[in-house]
Amino acid sequence: MSILYGECKCGSYEVGSGSPVHLDSCKYSSKRQVSNNPGYIYDQVKDARPSWESIYIRFAHSLAERSSCDRASVGSVITSWDHSRVLAIGYNGNYRGGPNCCDTDEAGSCGCLHAEENAIIKLDFNDHSDKRLYTTTSPCLMCAKRIINAGVVEVIFANLYRKREGIELLQNNGIKVLCAL
Repeated sequence: MSILYGECKCGSYEVGSGSPVHLDSCKYSSKRQVSNNPGYIYDQVKDARPSWESIYIRFAHSLAERSSCDRASVGSVITSWDHSRVLAIGYNGNYRGGPNCCDTDEAGSCGCLHAEENAIIKLDFNDHSDKRLYTTTSPCLMCAKRIINAGVVEVIFANLYRKREGIELLQNNGIKVLCAL
């Protein structure tokens, strides 16, 4: 699995594991600052603006605060490929107008709609452009299937879900999956 540390001012991505290592060819590498805060992408070149990835993963974390699930708070944001538009948002919880709690305490069967599912429901399927999905937790298997059907081409998540079948399904179907650390 690829680990995304962010997009540098030079336009290149760092992919790897462990400590971030910037590309030797980048003229900004000596100015790079990486935060140790888990769950966020930080690619702060001195006096640079935050990356789109950082903005949207933080947005997903903010949406997760609206979750009514007792067990997990998850938020998702679907954007256009060029980051110019937010296409849909979602967080996990019960149906619209329903009680703000889970139906059961059973893990995986709490009855809440997943954040990715809620975001996909709101998508305009007349828009066939490439999409990115930012989510606070990696997708489960069923959400991965929905993501594939929705035409999402890249998924960026902050935390691993307890099961990894969703990530494997996405990768096996040509969808780029990145972890925002």
